[in-house]
Amino acid sequence: MQTPADGLRRVTREEMKLIDSVASSSYGIQPIVLMENAGRELAEAVQEVLRDLRGGPGPVAIFASTGNNGGDGLVAARHLSNAGYPVVVLLVGKSLDALTAETQANLKILKRMGMPVDEIRHPLGAHEAVDRCGGVAAVVDALLGTGFSAISGGLQEPISSAIDTIERLGAPVISADIPSGLDANTGEVIGKAVHATRTVAFGLPKKGFFAPGASAYVGRLTVADIGFPRALLDVQVPS
Repeated sequence: MQTPADGLRRVTREEMKLIDSVASSSYGIQPIVLMENAGRELAEAVQEVLRDLRGGPGPVAIFASTGNNGGDGLVAARHLSNAGYPVVVLLVGKSLDALTAETQANLKILKRMGMPVDEIRHPLGAHEAVDRCGGVAAVVDALLGTGFSAISGGLQEPISSAIDTIERLGAPVISADIPSGLDANTGEVIGKAVHATRTVAFGLPKKGFFAPGASAYVGRLTVADIGFPRALLDVQVPS
């Protein structure tokens, strides 16, 4: 279920990371469970956007990284496909060796379903994706999560070119947890960022969403319940 961010605690990336960790270590909620819930909520948001457009079903382009944010996008791809939407999946990253275990598991599911997955490992491939994604009704941005910052290394290829491609497509964009390129703590754009039509934040809204100028990238903000225990979300935790 998704709700507006009004009245919810706003968290930093460090606080969110701790919530993730405690959910696993103290409650036994495994990351792949949270990923499944996040991807399903993301898919529902995409369908809402498409219904608002009053157009036909899809196609939907999913830009997913090798990290867990990308895994959320792969789960969304499965749910959208099961709902009858044509889906184009683009896995963006220099090496598949960088896939997290949870993202790898969901990639295997897509391949077993017979869904084609295009691997984008170089900037040129990201730019050429415009041709493969021409005419899409919506785009899912599942490239960079809340852990991204200038300190973490800044924007790298082929992610940077993939963001350019998303912007060039001109379709409504639904971002998973945070628009790629935006700093979760400060709302600063690190080089460039996706201009989302809608951002589906997982668990709690991030502090950077409310910084001056950030709303132009966040778009319409909703917060999705992905299964964190209420005690973790309501009580201030040390960062």
